[in-house]
Amino acid sequence: EVRKENGTTVFLTTHYLEEAELADSICIINKGKIVSRGTPAQIKAELVEEYLLIDAENRAALRAELTHLHLPFTETPQFRLPLNTGAIHATLKAIETPLTYVQTHAPTLEDAYLEIVGEK
Repeated sequence: EVRKENGTTVFLTTHYLEEAELADSICIINKGKIVSRGTPAQIKAELVEEYLLIDAENRAALRAELTHLHLPFTETPQFRLPLNTGAIHATLKAIETPLTYVQTHAPTLEDAYLEIVGEK
């Protein structure tokens, strides 16, 4: 609000990524060098994908079905499927194996930071 009212720029340095999420623009510095900059949304979109975690009592059937549907996945230990925006419903609708666990994961700035500095 202060920035908008006075037409000024507020420069904030923080180690708290929750605070950085609120900024219009951020710059990530690692070991004294700028390694990324842009809006929080841009940084997250470029580096981290949204994914779906699912599981089933009959894991073998789910594994076979995902393979048959040509859906890429990794087991982490749940089945992790990368998603494009809006693909969640279509993916879940295509799976016939009864699921016991369903969770979506939207990328966070912390996920992107860990990817950028190579700590993931």
